[in-house]
Amino acid sequence: MKDKEVLSYLMDRYKKSNGKRKKMLYASILALRKRIPQKPKEQSEVLSIYNIYNCPCCEEGVGIYNIEREEWSYQNEYCPECGQHISWEGIDSE
Repeated sequence: MKDKEVLSYLMDRYKKSNGKRKKMLYASILALRKRIPQKPKEQSEVLSIYNIYNCPCCEEGVGIYNIEREEWSYQNEYCPECGQHISWEGIDSE
C-alpha cells in the first residue's frame, strides 16, 4: 500500500473507533501525513534577489533560491522544525 492509501484506511478506521484506539489512530495519522511530500509555500514578501520557501505545515524556512546566481542557497528535503517531507518537484524558481 502507498502512504495515501494507508492514510485513507486509517482515517476510515479512526471515524469508527473510540477511546484509546482512536487516540492511537490519530497519532498514526499525524505521523503518516508528514511522510507524504507537500510543496513548500513561497513567502509572499520576497526579497529582491531571493525566493524564500516555507514549510506548508509550520511555516519554517525550508529553502532559499538566489535569483541573481540562479542557484539554491539551501533546499531541505524535510522541514527541520516539524519533519514534513517537502516535494520540490515542479518548483520554478526563476
